[in-house]
Amino acid sequence: MALFKIDTNKTTKASIKEKLKKVNSHKKVTRKYLTNGNKVQNAISKLKMLMCDFDLTGLKCVRSLKTLEVMDDFILQLRKNGGIMSIDCEATSLDEMTAIMVGVSIHTMGTDSIYIPINHISYMSGTRIKNQVKPENLKKLLQKFVAEGAKFIYHNASYDIRVIKHNLGIELSYYWDTLIASFILNENESHSLKDLYTKYISDSDKKALKFNQLFKDIPTDFVPIELMFPYAAKDTIMTSELYKFQQQFLNENVEKQDLKDLYLNVLKKVEFPVIQTTINMEERGIYIDQEFASQLKVKYGEMLKGIESEIYAIIDSLKNSSKWLALSRDQLNSLDNPVNLSSPKQVAIILFDVLGYSNGKSRSTAVGALKSIDKEITNLILSHRGVEKLISTYVEKLPEAIDLDGKIHANLNQIGTDTGRYSSSNPNLQNIPSRKATDIRRIFVADKHVPKFLKTLNASDLVNVMIGADYSQQEPRTLAYMSKDKALLESYKLNRDIYATIGSFVYDMPYENCLEFHPETNEMQPEGNKRRDAMKTVVLGIMYGRGINSIAEQLKVDYKKAQQIIDLFYAKFPTVKQWIEDTIYMAKQTGYVTTITGRKRRLPDINLPDYEFTGPGAENLNHEKRISMAQQIDGLWYEEKAIKKKELEQKYNIEIKDNGGFIAHAERQAVNSRIQGSAADITKLAMSTVDNDKVLQDWGYEMFLCVHDELLGTCPYTNVEKVKARVVQLMMEAPKEFITVPMKVDLEVSVRWYGEELEELLKTG
Repeated sequence: MALFKIDTNKTTKASIKEKLKKVNSHKKVTRKYLTNGNKVQNAISKLKMLMCDFDLTGLKCVRSLKTLEVMDDFILQLRKNGGIMSIDCEATSLDEMTAIMVGVSIHTMGTDSIYIPINHISYMSGTRIKNQVKPENLKKLLQKFVAEGAKFIYHNASYDIRVIKHNLGIELSYYWDTLIASFILNENESHSLKDLYTKYISDSDKKALKFNQLFKDIPTDFVPIELMFPYAAKDTIMTSELYKFQQQFLNENVEKQDLKDLYLNVLKKVEFPVIQTTINMEERGIYIDQEFASQLKVKYGEMLKGIESEIYAIIDSLKNSSKWLALSRDQLNSLDNPVNLSSPKQVAIILFDVLGYSNGKSRSTAVGALKSIDKEITNLILSHRGVEKLISTYVEKLPEAIDLDGKIHANLNQIGTDTGRYSSSNPNLQNIPSRKATDIRRIFVADKHVPKFLKTLNASDLVNVMIGADYSQQEPRTLAYMSKDKALLESYKLNRDIYATIGSFVYDMPYENCLEFHPETNEMQPEGNKRRDAMKTVVLGIMYGRGINSIAEQLKVDYKKAQQIIDLFYAKFPTVKQWIEDTIYMAKQTGYVTTITGRKRRLPDINLPDYEFTGPGAENLNHEKRISMAQQIDGLWYEEKAIKKKELEQKYNIEIKDNGGFIAHAERQAVNSRIQGSAADITKLAMSTVDNDKVLQDWGYEMFLCVHDELLGTCPYTNVEKVKARVVQLMMEAPKEFITVPMKVDLEVSVRWYGEELEELLKTG
């Protein structure tokens, strides 16, 4: 992995403000804890007791770097180790933008692990403790490591690299990330450094590892150096040893082909390259239009009041009904005036006791339960919840997340889902509602100079514009490639709409009659659009692992009709059905499925027994008896099954666990994981390709976010046409090593995320 340049930029006004913000927030924390010294003292006392169990062998604290020669022995050993060294920061916050670095620990095999304190303070006085390394001297040391060609190993590289950059003004490289590698080796376990170390390396330090449980009671910089250094220094030893352990399975010479694929393809070509892209996107951040957010708050607030008025009108009309008058005193006392629509108990009284609606034996007011009732008031309640969520989750929260530079810097987790897709937090930008549903995405803008929601726009107003580039039908293309279905592959070669193609086969109609618009006359075809949408629902439902009930609900048909459509699809596309069956067989035979790059999704539940028998009487059950009981339960409907299960449990003094749901879920996930995981691979390949492209960099393009199959970036308005062409070219070429189906990329250019198209805005200007 290449080394990255040291940041030699001069201090900017923004960075000065940022430092002031850190200092001021730090003072607040300091004052808070200075007034609660007993709490800190108690925590420190407990830490000192734990020190009795801590083996300090191989751990060192260096409190002075007046002469950098003090690290000569370390550097000599570093050279012997080919530059491999682990590094880990201790800081005051998980927010990389504002975290104050307290110290750093370093380790290379064959030497002591060293902790270097820089910003510990006294909890008694709030002043910086003496005899610590100055930050500028630590920076010089790190620069010396860079000059030596150090290959830095981290457990969560993105965090440490960003904290070091913001505190010392130097951006280090990365060679290996044990956090990412652990996910590639097993996505189903904890990826905590301590958990991985105790599971795979040694559990001898379990008591000492409880240190971090007490750190949450104390600001990190309040922890005395003598208590922090063994804990921090141990982290880099654990990282080094975990790296050594992982390399047994992840290297180019490993014999097993599945592990070789994980190393050569998934780790080296997909996951490790995108670490730097993730860092870049987090650092760039996103501008938001606060004025527009305020407008949306008013708009949605009025919408909420309107919905509430309709609901309360319905409730008021019920107050003289016989069922309302029959409510008990306790029930009436439970109801606020007006009824609290956020209270499940109060809503349940209205729906089930007053209106007499039925939801089986349940009084649930969850989304699924309300949808199943499907009455005017339940639909209004669902709308009310939806608008409330828009206000609380986005309209109010997004402006609160703005940093000093006027941007939101969300945390982007490249291993945030089991299939390899990104997740994000602080705030979550992966689940921003679509443009068809709400205006939320329009809050995000390309530049702080973007005019505020103008009705007209002139080219002279523009500085940067936003480019949204997403793969068209990314997952169906993946299905076509993996299933090798000739009809699907031919459709993509002819650049046809895949859902219309499927519709023409399933409904036995011409392709043109399964499109929203007729390709020759351009006339709208409502029935053609229905056929296309139905096929889209079926195909996506199968790929996403949705159950038949979910697909039926989306098709707005009953269970039997949905099953008929699915069966017809399989009859017309038997290759797809065979691929699904082969995928489930793969999962059962190996315990996992793979993506186009060889990424694994492990599904242990798929090989569970249908039923598990436990309890005092289980040891008296022979194999034949267990089979007999399983046969008695199989095939019964839900309620009948529950009754029979209870009967057998009482008769034989046992407990019966029905694993059918877990097995069925694993089978659905087998298909979903191959498709969605491959789509994640494609997107990540595109991300690192686009972000590292020197041509795009010269043209001022900067990618700031990925959302599933879409890359979002900005560029100067003057370069937009050539940037568009370059982004499309790179995205189409990026996955060619792993998938031969031609990709298609759709582009949208505007001044805000899913705002009016730029061309339309300029026409009205």
